[in-house]
Order: sequence, then C-alpha cells, then structure tokens
Amino acid sequence: MKNKNILWAALFGMAMLMIGSNINLFSSLAMSLVSGGTNENVYLEPSGHGHVTTKGDSIVVASNSADFDNPHVGQIYFNTTTGKFKGYNGSSWITFSDNGGSSEVSVLVVAGGGAGGGDNNNFAGGGGGGGVVFDEDYVVTIDDYSVTVGAGGVGSSYARGGNGEDSIFDNITAIGGGGGAAGYGGDTRIGASGGSGGGTGQGSTAGGEGTQTDSGGGIGYGNDGGVAGDAPGGGGGAGGVGGTGATGAPYTGGTGGDGIVNSISGSSVTYGCGGGAGGGYSGGGYGGVGGSSGACGGHGGAYLGNSGITAGDNYKGGGGGGAASNSGAVAGANGGLGVVIISYPTNSLTATGGTITYSGGNTIHTFSSDDTFTVTAISQ
Repeated sequence: MKNKNILWAALFGMAMLMIGSNINLFSSLAMSLVSGGTNENVYLEPSGHGHVTTKGDSIVVASNSADFDNPHVGQIYFNTTTGKFKGYNGSSWITFSDNGGSSEVSVLVVAGGGAGGGDNNNFAGGGGGGGVVFDEDYVVTIDDYSVTVGAGGVGSSYARGGNGEDSIFDNITAIGGGGGAAGYGGDTRIGASGGSGGGTGQGSTAGGEGTQTDSGGGIGYGNDGGVAGDAPGGGGGAGGVGGTGATGAPYTGGTGGDGIVNSISGSSVTYGCGGGAGGGYSGGGYGGVGGSSGACGGHGGAYLGNSGITAGDNYKGGGGGGAASNSGAVAGANGGLGVVIISYPTNSLTATGGTITYSGGNTIHTFSSDDTFTVTAISQ
C-alpha cells in the first residue's frame, strides 16, 4: 500500500504540472519509479478513475486513435494517429510537443527612420527609412526573447539629421535609417549611411549608403539615398533608392525612396519609406514627397519658409523630411519610430508580450517599445 501511495502522488503531480501549466515536459511519458527497492510499471487507464497496475520499471499511458469521450481533467493518453501525447485541461484536449518542442513564427523587424537634414538659407536631404527585415519561418522554443524597438532620428538646424536607432528581435537586427544631409556645410552635405541611406544636400553627388543586409535568417531591405541636382536628394527606402533632386525649375526636392509592403499585422502596411528632400531655390522650390507617395515617409519642406515639412511615420520607420529655407536656420523633421511584429497560427503556441490582436486565424504581437516575447507552451 505504501508503494502504491508513492506512485499515485508522483503520477498526480506529473499530470497536474503538464495539464494545469500547459507546459510540454516529456518526449515519452515512460519513466522509472523505485519504491521500497522495487521497480514498478504503472498504467493510467482512459477512464480517469486512477486504476493502477504495477509491473516492470516504467510508466505506460493508455493509447487510442482519437480523443476519448467524457474525459476527466488531467487525463493523458497517447494518440496513435498523430504519434503525440495528449492531455485534457478541463475544456479541450492539448497536444504535447516533444521535449518542449519548437514552432515557426513570422517576424517583421523595422528600425527607426533617419531624420531629415537641417538647413540655413539652403536646402537639405531627406532622411533614410529604417532598415526592414522579414522572416516568415523563424524557429522559436519555450523561452524569453528580447525585443528592442528603435527610435527615430532627431532633426536639428543646419546639421545632418540624426540616424534612427536599430530594432532587434533575438538574432534579427534592422539597422536605423541614415540622417539626411545638411544644406551645404562640407562633409555634412553627404547623407549618412544607415539601413537606408540619407539623401544628399545641394552640391553633392553621393547619397548615403544603404547598409541593411539579411539578418538572423530573415531577408533585409534597404537602399541608398538619392543624389542632388539643383535640389537635394530624397532619403533611401526599403523598397527603392531615394529620388534625385530636380535640375532646374521648379527645383523640387527628391522624393523619398519607396518602402516595402507587408501584411503581417493583418492589413497591408508600408514600412521603411524614405523622407522627401527640401525644395531648392525660389523658382518653385517645392519639397519632395515622402516615399511610397507619403505612405510612411515625411515630406520635405518648401524653400519659402520650410512649409509642408513632416516627420516620418511612427511604427513604420519612415524617414523625416529634409528642410529648406530662404530665411534662416530650420531643422529637419524627425524620423519615425520602428516596430517589431510577430505572428503565428492561433493555438500553435502560447506566448505573451506586446499588444496582442487576432486576424485571419493568426495571433499577432505588436511591439511599439522595448519588451520581451515569452513563449510558454507549444502545441503540435
């Protein structure tokens, strides 16, 4: 009797831990129990009434080709059709994965956009869009995954725009967008390198280099900033190089490079657009349009008073618009914040972190600030 009580306590604790916590612990439920010096084999029957037969040195759970009717909480069996162990948690049967298992999730990582260049009686380049990395089959296990969301670059007067910050999920890094070039000012006339490069200022023929590459198994997207004509160049975008500034009237600033469209959030959204450049001279001097027709990149300012300048879109990594002015120092527009989005088929795993929504049979975690993505259970 003493041996049976010990075995029952071990079995009850194992079942409650596996079902109550919804955590997969074993690739096989067979294990040795030694009680009073004797190895005993225990069989759990599907009725859930707790009848135990002892023999040998392992635990054997009942098997069946389909879920049992009228199950009891904590009931466990081996499904011979799927080759997996299953347990009943009081409302549904849960499939246990081997040794905690693994699962695949889709991950989108977007860095912060670069700020547009500042100006002082001249015109400046647009900020580069934040680098973008997408992986549609990133493997996760039961673990904690750090998430970092990059801030957008900050614009200032008569200076190159600040670069955006990197966004990171586990081994995936998206590189912050490069700041747009300042209007004149030596080396600051060249857009900064970044995930996508910043656009150039007047008098320069070299756009900032787009440095985003593939990362952590995901595909990376980033392009160079645009070059100047008589007007400065637009910032590069995830989907295209920044536009070249106009030569001659009406001296329109270069458009921002297009972003890249992704539907991981449940809707079609454009990410990583470049910022438009500031307008050149007074014979028009219109600011360049933000990338993807302003879907996420900021617009450049017009030469007369920097009017119309806008920041890059937050949570899309848009580059900020470049400044232009005929009357003193003006600041370029800020780049937009990045974002990290993770999606997986609902019921394929259990996880926490970010803002959780549901769309098209998927569970979606959206991170707009630093956080942790925690996988607590995986079902297969």
